[in-house]
Amino acid sequence: MSDQARLVVDHSSWTVQAALTPAFKRAAHFGTGIIGTDDLLVEFARRVARRFPGLKPLRTSQSGQARGAGSHEPSLDLEGGFYESRAILREVAVHAAKSSVGGNFRSSPGWTRAVSEVLSEAGIRSAEAGLPWTGDREVLLALLSKEGTYAHALLTAEEVDKGQLVAQIESGTSCYGKHPWVPAVDFLEMVGVAPSGSIARLVMLPIRTAFKRVEGRSAGLLAAVRSESERQCLRMGHERVRVSHVLLGVASLSHQLSLVRMEEPPQMRGVGSMLHDSGVSYLALSRCISERLVSELQEGPLGLKDGRVSPDPPEMSTEVRRLFDVIGALANEADGYARMVERVLDEKDVVGIIRKCRSGA
Repeated sequence: MSDQARLVVDHSSWTVQAALTPAFKRAAHFGTGIIGTDDLLVEFARRVARRFPGLKPLRTSQSGQARGAGSHEPSLDLEGGFYESRAILREVAVHAAKSSVGGNFRSSPGWTRAVSEVLSEAGIRSAEAGLPWTGDREVLLALLSKEGTYAHALLTAEEVDKGQLVAQIESGTSCYGKHPWVPAVDFLEMVGVAPSGSIARLVMLPIRTAFKRVEGRSAGLLAAVRSESERQCLRMGHERVRVSHVLLGVASLSHQLSLVRMEEPPQMRGVGSMLHDSGVSYLALSRCISERLVSELQEGPLGLKDGRVSPDPPEMSTEVRRLFDVIGALANEADGYARMVERVLDEKDVVGIIRKCRSGA
């Protein structure tokens, strides 16, 4: 995958997450062992068949029913395009483990190499289409473009006209909705920083009120930075959160608000300008940091064993723990978030990263 595709595609759309996560949880619950392209195709059919009618025959299909019919998908390995798809698969595994009650994800299901290749190709298609996320149509088209897979065998078994289905998807619209889902804004809504629906606001109000009383008025933004820092670590393919991931997390909050054309909430007012004046462009930083760390990534831990992606969240480095202790003390200040961001930008490692990215070193 080109650097342009690999680094600009920041996250997967909600529809993609809504297909991958149930496939993972179902395989974990029933102990089917490995998730193939047929699992993805069935989950997509259950969610978007109204938009793409050619998928309707697949909604009641069972996982694995067409495997072996001239199809074969080996388990995911380090040569299976894992770098490009790792962010999505790691996020799915970590999210599924966090949201599961009593689930044993230590023996989590594995993925086939074909799934990884499909997600990698979908990333390329998404970047070429100018999308900042891995799109649902792009995953479907990548699924349908591969021959000899479990998904291809399932299409044949259900007598689905693949050519007609491809035409429907290519001429149709995405399933993002009026306001595309982005992870940081979703989190900001949850902690009460960004506006949310009236029902969600009422349900979360007692939790948010108690949260702010205990942790401080900017505690929601502090938690959002922590969450985004972890996501950036997963996205980069690392197992330990570093200061560079915190910098990306801070820049990402403002960037994702702009993706959905949402104004900065009052608590974040002026931070976007501060980042701009400091030379902190999220996309430029993302490319720069990724390029600097790619050789280290190839040599470091990959979170992959026997086709299984680790469900364990990344750990924080000593430097990041210290940094969050410092900025956490600012959470109750009137301009707490702005002061947090200033403190992050003053960090010695951050100053060095920005300087190197500016110079192209």
